[in-house]
Order: sequence, then C-alpha cells, then structure tokens
Amino acid sequence: MLGRLQLEHIIPTAKGGSDDEDNLWLACSLCNNYKGTQTEEVDPLTGATVSLFNPRLDSWADHFRWAEEGTLLSLLTSSIDTTFGIRYSATMAVLIDIPEDVLDSARLSVAELKTELAVWLYASGRLSLGKARELAGLSLWQFRQLLASRGVSPHYGADDLLEDVQTLRDMGRL
Repeated sequence: MLGRLQLEHIIPTAKGGSDDEDNLWLACSLCNNYKGTQTEEVDPLTGATVSLFNPRLDSWADHFRWAEEGTLLSLLTSSIDTTFGIRYSATMAVLIDIPEDVLDSARLSVAELKTELAVWLYASGRLSLGKARELAGLSLWQFRQLLASRGVSPHYGADDLLEDVQTLRDMGRL
C-alpha cells in the first residue's frame, strides 16, 4: 500500500457506478490509479477478458490462498486483483521469503507470524478489522479478543459514531 487510502468506486462513475456505500471501497493510490475506469482486464496468459477482483462481491478465500507454510500467496481463479496493486494470473504468485532461522529466532510459527502481522497492520491503520482477522485466520470474535488482550483499541471514534447515526437516519432506521 502506498500512502493514504482513497475512496474507490468499484464500478466507476464513468461507467454508471453510484456513490452508494455498496459501490465504494478503500484502495491505495497506486491501485486506484491503476484501476482507473476498468472493471475487466485481459488475462495475459489466456487472452480471456476477466473481471477485476471485487472486494464487495468476491470472497478473498475463493480467489487466493496461503500455502501451508504461509509464505506463498496463490491465485485460485483467473480473476485479476488490483486491490493490492498486484496483478495475478493463474501461474503467478507472490512469494514472501522468510528464512527459517528468522522464524526460529523469533520463536514464531508461520501462523503466529501471520497473526502478528495482522495485529500490526490493523493497529497501524493499514488493514480493516475484517481483512486483518482474515490474514490472522481467526474469527471476528477471536481477533477482537486478541486485539483487546494486546491493548489495541478499535478504530471507531466519535466521528465514526456520528456518521453511523446519520446513515441510520438517512435510511429511516433511527
């Protein structure tokens, strides 16, 4: 992720997309600028036109997976993901090389390292609660308990509360 997150239209307004919450997502500027008005792209391996990964409709786990040792991110489908500023195709992967002696020195398993990374990314505001708990491989409840045990407070301030109250008013639910 590069810099501050930007509000992205999953279906660009130039293609009829709305400003409704279900069409909005946060993306880094690199990803957002790369995506532009695209909703599809040509898979460089097959030549087929495929939809870009839609974080509101597509399940991350249906398209990507971590290898058992947790160092390899593999693509499971032909969809192309610009969410992370990385283009994936059926034979491409992202390799995170963590020497075994580093894990041994830190006294961490790969699963524990992923959990530590998830907590740090959430605490530093780089990942949402949902994405961080997904990276950690924990349920929402388990991840919230872990954050509380580490003294990491939820990212929900007075402005968020006021915005939520206004949204409920706008929806006629308050």
